[in-house]
Amino acid sequence: MTRRFANCALRTALLGGLLGGLRGASWLTAVSFAGGLFVATAVVTAAFLTATQVAIAHAQSAGKVPASAEAHMRKAIESLCASDKDGRGPGSKGLMSARDYITESFHRVGLTPAGDGGTIVQAFTPTPTDIRGTFSLPEGKEWGKITLENIVGFLPGTAKDAPCIVICAHYDHLGQAATLDDYPGADDNASGVAVLLELAAQMREEGPFRNTVVFAAFSGEEEGTLGAKHYLAHPACPLERTLAVVNLDEVGRMDGKKLLVLGTASAVEFPEIVKGVNLGAGLDLVTPEAAPFSSDQVPFYEKGIPALHLFTGPNADYHRITDTPDKLNYPGLVAVLDFARETAIFLAEREGRLSFVPPGAGKVAPIVSSGPPRRTGMGTIPDFGRESGGVLLIGTTPGSPAERAGLTKGDIIVSISGMPIDNLADLSAALKAHQPGDTVEVVFKRGNEEQRLRVGVVERK
Repeated sequence: MTRRFANCALRTALLGGLLGGLRGASWLTAVSFAGGLFVATAVVTAAFLTATQVAIAHAQSAGKVPASAEAHMRKAIESLCASDKDGRGPGSKGLMSARDYITESFHRVGLTPAGDGGTIVQAFTPTPTDIRGTFSLPEGKEWGKITLENIVGFLPGTAKDAPCIVICAHYDHLGQAATLDDYPGADDNASGVAVLLELAAQMREEGPFRNTVVFAAFSGEEEGTLGAKHYLAHPACPLERTLAVVNLDEVGRMDGKKLLVLGTASAVEFPEIVKGVNLGAGLDLVTPEAAPFSSDQVPFYEKGIPALHLFTGPNADYHRITDTPDKLNYPGLVAVLDFARETAIFLAEREGRLSFVPPGAGKVAPIVSSGPPRRTGMGTIPDFGRESGGVLLIGTTPGSPAERAGLTKGDIIVSISGMPIDNLADLSAALKAHQPGDTVEVVFKRGNEEQRLRVGVVERK
């Protein structure tokens, strides 16, 4: 832990107490203003004292993110996107090669294996009914006979019956396009895996921590978060002792200093924790309370586990053969690593559980997709930071129905085929009602004018 993190931890705690951010914490019993001085009469709980002592202890001995981190992550991304990885598609030799790369990294770091039979690998075989979407499988391969594998290891905690946190990223991708070109999947999600591997190495050097830290590279995310679901059925530590999950998915395309932290509404304490971490990181955080959940943290949330998703935002190369390593922001990736590291260390030293907020319990609850996953789309790229008032577009996918119809950056979608659109959940629900090949009427605002367009609906990969 860096000295900056220690200061951040202290400021987080103070903000939580002074501003009531931890709602229900009895840290301050009286606050008064006298003689031009702000005087706080504090009753400090044992938990607060312990957190402060831990922060100070770590500040005295720990180092910063090493200068080599960027080069390490670049090397990992280039390896995972190489031509011999076959787009990391299901059933491919390339996916197994990616598995071997991650496995070797976990072993080199010295993580304790948490897979099958004392290994670091969890194997599972999805059935055809488990699969979301359509995938081009290697010749001779079929669902029901394809084995997918998670890679799971952990750093043991020092506390008796230590709770755990889970840090995860999926390493699978789409395989090959119809043109037989590979989908490189640099942002989605070689970027998240690179941060995961570097984070494991750094936390191994800085630990041990009070709580157990589980590192999981999941497979089968593209097919419907299958690896995360399998892990939850075979967890490295009991689910009742799992404090939180931090998911790293699409973290390589930072624009300026913008980082989206989705899921802060899933625990009462999360908003103040991420604000405190960011006092040192200095990023432009976007923390929408009503955030769409569509990655490996979703099954954790559905099990009652607080869940964060770090995300640098959508881009026009999503699920295209143009999602290549040269388009990533590598200094931005270091910034994500730094933020993830300090968030993870804070949680790894935390005493006591987080206060889970189930859907609908708070002012605004996280949006979790209900029913079958959405199969359709128009090629719009939404602003994930906008929570209401229509869906603001930051662009459209090249060649998509949305682009061909004339939708563009700055348009605000307010209705689809008569269904009002206030937020991303409404957009998803409206598109779920349609099939590939349908045409919908999109009502949108462009400047002060309301306009209408007919837009085709296509299958969403």
